[in-house]
This record gives sequence, C-alpha cells and structure tokens, in this order.
Amino acid sequence: MKKLCVTVLGDGGKLGETCFLFPGVVLGNCVNIGPNNILNANITIAHYSQIVAHSFLASVVVMSGFSKIVSSCFIGAGVTIINNINICDNTTIGAGSLIFKNIDDPGVYYNKSKSYLYKN
Repeated sequence: MKKLCVTVLGDGGKLGETCFLFPGVVLGNCVNIGPNNILNANITIAHYSQIVAHSFLASVVVMSGFSKIVSSCFIGAGVTIINNINICDNTTIGAGSLIFKNIDDPGVYYNKSKSYLYKN
C-alpha cells in the first residue's frame, strides 16, 4: 500500500522565505505563513490565520480560523487553538493543550485539564 503525502495550500495563501512544511500540512484559504517557520507533519491551519516568523509547530497541531501566532514560538504536538486567538512572541505551548483564550504574556503554557490554561 502506498501512502500519499501531500501539502495543501488554499486560495490566497502566502508562504514566506525559508519555510519548511512536512507532508500532510493543510493550509486553508488566505493563510499567511511568514519567513523561517517550520510546520511539522499533519498540521491543519484554517482560513485567515497567520504565523508571523521564526516559529515551530510540532505534529498534529490544529489552528482554527482567524488566529495568529507572532514570532519565536514553539507549539507542542497535538495542540488545538480555537477561533480568533492571538499568541504573543516567545511563547511555548505544551503538547496536547487546548488554547481557548489569547496569550498576551510570553512564557510556557500548558493544560492540566481543559478548564484552565496554566502559565509556568
């Protein structure tokens, strides 16, 4: 059995210089990926979302529409970012976290449960 590994870029999307996209990345319409970003395998980024620069997204991250990741961020495996969320510079988000509110202060964030977002 052959596996089909594709990366999909929706209409109106933009990729900055020196971006690296692993197989299975799906970028919705009008998604803007700035320079020097790495998007690992099986990531989905929905419509009108943006990743500014110098960030790494681990495998199986889901980013809903109208969300933004600024610069120098690390997003752990299996993270889900809901609609219309902004994540500031120099932020690390632990694996499996659900991000349901804006992150305005740099730091390390993770979920112990889905009811609260913790900062280290």
